Formats: sequence, C-alpha cells, structure tokens
Amino acid sequence: MEQRITRGAHEWRKAGGVVLGLGLVLSGGLVSPVALADEQRLEVDLARWFESGRLRHLEVSQPSAELTRATDIAIAWSNGERLQVEQYDVEGDYDDPDRVVLSGVVLTAADMRVDVARIEIDDPSEAVWRLDSSEPELSAAGIHTEDLVLTGRVSDADLGIPPDYAEPSSSASHRIEVSIDSITAGALDMAAEHGSLEAVSVEGLTGSSNQPRLEGWRLALELFSLSDFTWGTPRDALLIGGMELAGLAVDKDDVSVAGISRLTSTTEITAERFTSHTRLDEAFVDFNRLIALTPVEGRTVMRMVNNVMTGGSERFSMSGEGSGAIDAKGASVLAHADSHINASDAFELTVNYEFPLALPKGETAEDLFTRFADYGVAMDPRVELDQLWFPVKPLGGRLGLVYHDRGMVDRLMSVAAVTTGQSRSELLEGMAMLSDTETIGGAGQDSRFAGLGGSRNGENELFDSVLTLLEGDASVLRVDLEVPKSLDIRKLADNPEKFLDHLIVTASAE
Repeated sequence: MEQRITRGAHEWRKAGGVVLGLGLVLSGGLVSPVALADEQRLEVDLARWFESGRLRHLEVSQPSAELTRATDIAIAWSNGERLQVEQYDVEGDYDDPDRVVLSGVVLTAADMRVDVARIEIDDPSEAVWRLDSSEPELSAAGIHTEDLVLTGRVSDADLGIPPDYAEPSSSASHRIEVSIDSITAGALDMAAEHGSLEAVSVEGLTGSSNQPRLEGWRLALELFSLSDFTWGTPRDALLIGGMELAGLAVDKDDVSVAGISRLTSTTEITAERFTSHTRLDEAFVDFNRLIALTPVEGRTVMRMVNNVMTGGSERFSMSGEGSGAIDAKGASVLAHADSHINASDAFELTVNYEFPLALPKGETAEDLFTRFADYGVAMDPRVELDQLWFPVKPLGGRLGLVYHDRGMVDRLMSVAAVTTGQSRSELLEGMAMLSDTETIGGAGQDSRFAGLGGSRNGENELFDSVLTLLEGDASVLRVDLEVPKSLDIRKLADNPEKFLDHLIVTASAE
C-alpha cells in the first residue's frame, strides 16, 4: 500500500510537467515527403512517436487538401501509463503547417489522470515534433490549451499537511482535483542548448481535496502568468523576466477567507546591472470568517490576533512595493533596495539597504547577476541559499528601517498585559528595568547586547526608543544598522553574538 501511495505521489508531481508539456510531447521522425502522401506520413510519424509503447488504435484520413487527420489514437506503456487522443489534426501544408490541433487528450498513470479538451499549436515547426532527438529543434507561434483537469491521489505529506494535523494512518491517501480553464503560451523557440518562451499564462485555476481537514476548502486563481523565459546559452541559466498573479482566493464552502488581488514582479539583467521590482496591490484575511471556521478551543487566540491586527474591523489587508538593484562597480558590486509595506489599521514599514560586495577573482558582475536570478539554481534543492551569491566578500553596508504605528502597538500592549496578568504600567516598568540591566548596556560589559552601539548615559539607544514607542509617547521608530567595512560577515555567520558586538546601531522614536 505504501509503495502504491509513494508511486502515486511521484506520478502526481509529474503532472505539473504534463500540464504544460502535453502540447510539447509530440515526438517522432519524418520520412521522405516525396515517397508518401500526407496521411501516410502522419501515420508513420505518429507510430514513431509511440514506438516506446504499444500503439493500439490509429485511423488516418485526409478530409481535404488542407487537413490531415488521425483519430482514435491509443497507446499503452509497459509501466501501466496510457495515452488517448480522440483527434489529431494537421491544418495547412504538412511540411509547413498552419496549426496542429489535438482534441480529447487523456493521460492516465498510477493514481493520476489528466484530461485536456483541446490543445492548439499555431505555426509549429513540424507536423509532429521530434523531442526524442538528442538535439531537438522546434518552434511555434503560440500554444493554447483548454479545459484541463488533473485528478489523483496523494498523501498528507504531499499536501504539505504537518504530521500533527495529518490522518492517523501515515499511509492514508486522498483524492485531489485541479482544473484549469486555459493555458496560453506565446512564441516558443527551442534548440538543443538554448530556448525561449515569450510568455505563459494560466487562467481559471481551482483546486480541491477530500482530505478531511481540507474538505470544503478551495483554492482559486484567476490568472498566473510568466513572461520572457530564456534558458541555456548564452547565460546557461533559466531566467524569467516577469510574473503576474491575480485573483487568488482561498474559499471555504464558497465563501472567501483570504486572498491576493494582484501581485507582479519583473527582473532585468544587463552586463552592468540587475534590477527587480515587485508590487502587491492587496493581500487580505477575513478574520470574521476565519474565527467562525476555527475550533471553539482556538477562537480566543484568534480573536486576540484579530483585535491586534485589525482593531476589531475583522479584515486585515496589506499592500506593498519594492525595488532593488545590483550595480557593477569594477571588481565589486553595490546591492541596494527600497521597499514599503502598508498594513491597514496596523502599521507601515519602510526598509532600505545598501551593501557593497567584492567579487571573487575570475567572476564578473554579470555572472553574479545571472546566478542570483537563475530559477534553475533557486529551485535546485541541492543548492544552499548562500551559494547563490558565490564567495563574494561583504564590504560593510547599511540597513535602515522606519516603523509607523497605526494602533497595533497599543492593542498589542493591552493583550500582553491581560495575558501576563499585569497592568500596562507594570508591564512597561518591567521592560524599563530590563533595559537598565548591566547585561544589556552596562559600560565595560562583554555582553551580547553591548555592541548595539549608541549607548547614551548608560542606556541602550535601541531599547530606549522601543520603550518610548511601547509607552505610547511616539508613533514612529527609526533604526539604522551599520556594518563596518572591516567586518568579515562570513567569518561571523556561525557566531551571531560576536557579530552583534561589531554592529553599529542608532535608533530614535518620534
């Protein structure tokens, strides 16, 4: 049973590739166009497409001079996978087709099934693509897929459900279904060592499962698109120029609980600069609905969270925008960014930084830009996060933070007082005593907080500013952190306390 589940999960993960790949997995070879008529050529090409399996049915005809058609295609592989295509049409000249259309596509495997109503490939390079070639070359003006449905069985682990919330039986599997109205891809150009895809967009995605803890929940997405794909040479990387997500909703019994209205991101790489920009129009949580769905024993905590984050309005929303760049500076680069987050009825947060980095010998700024933006590396589980940056040497830097309170601090202090059984004044008094303790800022102490510089009259500047904010005497907190140029952060990565000893911090409350 466990092996079947594992295999089913493996097949389900493969389905992601099937979604976009059904329009691409058209492999085979061509025979002499002089020797055979178009319908005969299509029959031979499709037979070679299926030569790794057993072709069970295939009927070929030529309804008109501009249409060559194969119907009732069915193939079975020795591993149990099966593929069926009701109709395969080649429109226009067989040697230079205007369009290839597949209808009624069904792929089944262990614990997984994919149904696609229609796949259209505009201006394909061949009537039957040859992906089995060691050096495939293919192109198309566009690919459009309609009405795609994936169904399968997966385990709790595959659904990302923590063990504490999973089913009692570790081998339990559940049905999952994902439906997509359409997938549209722009111009495709693929060769052995490189390729590009103008854009791909997914519209009308919904997902659901009969897992007991997920029953009634539904994920819906109006649009997800990626643009400006390139892979392979000259940069030997998978790069994506833009991303857009719109109309993401998490529903329970057809009522929206949380969602994202629109999220966009763009990146651009040149030899001298890497730039990125991200914008979130709105992300929201409906606490009123969420509290109603929470088990009775957890509603008190959820109500406190609601009160702190929304002030009782029961709807938390957040928007934000950020821009960043890495500029080439000879043997070094300068990474800098500015971002702003606005959480309505809670807070505003602005963050900016500037860090110069020395490049290792033999590496160029463009090498660093490319590796940092390479999705192939980012998605490789074998690559650690710090490897994205090569062995670059930090040359100091600065990080700035500005927090604007919109009532969240006052509400947080009220909740903290209640949960600790103290009055607000007692709570603040205890915090003030903590900030005066010698272990925080006492002169001559080798303390882990002693390096939080700006010590003023024996008081730590950062703690003093935070206390002013918590007391309600200020609504803005400004913090600046400076890393000395002489400090090698890499040597202190495993010793954060020593890192704090060298960090220069200034803070103020307004």
